[in-house]
Parts: sequence; C-alpha cells; structure tokens
Amino acid sequence: MMQRRVRAQGNLVEYAPIFVIMIALAKLQGGNTIIVSILAAAFLAGRLAHGYAFAFTKKNMKLRKLGMIATLCGIAATQFSTWSCWPPEDSTTCSNPVVG
Repeated sequence: MMQRRVRAQGNLVEYAPIFVIMIALAKLQGGNTIIVSILAAAFLAGRLAHGYAFAFTKKNMKLRKLGMIATLCGIAATQFSTWSCWPPEDSTTCSNPVVG
C-alpha cells in the first residue's frame, strides 16, 4: 500500500510542473482570469480524484479515469489557449476567449 501512495505522489510530480508552466504562460499572455482559474480548478480536481483513487482505494477505476480525463482536459485546454494566438500578430485580433 505504501508503494501505491508513493507512486500516486510521483504521478502528481510528473504532471504538475508542466501544468503550472502552461498556466503561467496563459496568464502572462493576458489570459482571462476566470477561464484560467477554471482550468486550474479542473486540473486540481482531476489530480485530487486520481490521487485519492490511486493511493487509497484498490479498484476504483472510474474515479481514476475521471481524474485523468479532468487532468488531460485541463492540460489540453491550457495548451490550446497558449498556442491559439501564437505568434501574436496584433493583440486586438486574437479570437481566443482565454487570451483576448
């Protein structure tokens, strides 16, 4: 059981740094605070669900899957929001609701 808990923490360490960098990039590009906060909350909820299911339950695959889906959707949405207006031609012409 201890190995599962250590692995659950390691799994968080694999995903969290890249997401924090991507959230910072989205915000530095002038991202909408509400949308960036929603993406961060989705990532956090996904990581909590996945970590709990992985570390403290034996066979709760639904919660693990839901956690990974929320994690990957948060990462994908943040990635899209940081790339959709790159390279910036003009800050007023970006049609991305996260960036501007």
